[in-house]
Amino acid sequence: MNCFGMSKQVRCTKITDTLYVASSQWVEDHVVAPGKKLTESVTAYRSRKQFDPKKLDLPFEGIINAAWNIRLSYPLYMPVLQLGIDDHDYVDRKIYRLAYEFYKTVGSCLVHCNAGLNRSAAVAAALLIGGGCSYDNALSTVQSPLQYEISKELKFSLKQFEGEG
Repeated sequence: MNCFGMSKQVRCTKITDTLYVASSQWVEDHVVAPGKKLTESVTAYRSRKQFDPKKLDLPFEGIINAAWNIRLSYPLYMPVLQLGIDDHDYVDRKIYRLAYEFYKTVGSCLVHCNAGLNRSAAVAAALLIGGGCSYDNALSTVQSPLQYEISKELKFSLKQFEGEG
């Protein structure tokens, strides 16, 4: 399910009501660029307290950047967690735990990497596992709408994360 009518290359996919997966290009187009315009207007409105980040009408409160090779200038009002995962590396369970704690604290998140398919999907699955979902159910929930299979290395580390709880 493509939640914003975008093509497969520039995508944002709703996984649950509080979890979205996207490509870095989607984040650049829909969060960073509009956010910069809003952030620039903060100075003008600060004394009158009229600035409202909700003007972007985004269904999430924070961003998790799963990629090591993507750096974006996120809006200052948006909490961001940078994880630094490579596509075909084993991910330490502590990384998934950190992502889950961020997700719990923020409440709703968009997870992105470059294409919005592998690293971001693995982190999204970890967030579901952290919340009590089984490994198989988490993979199905994330992979089905994306129509993409997470790499075996990331699947292995997700299985290890499930065993942690």
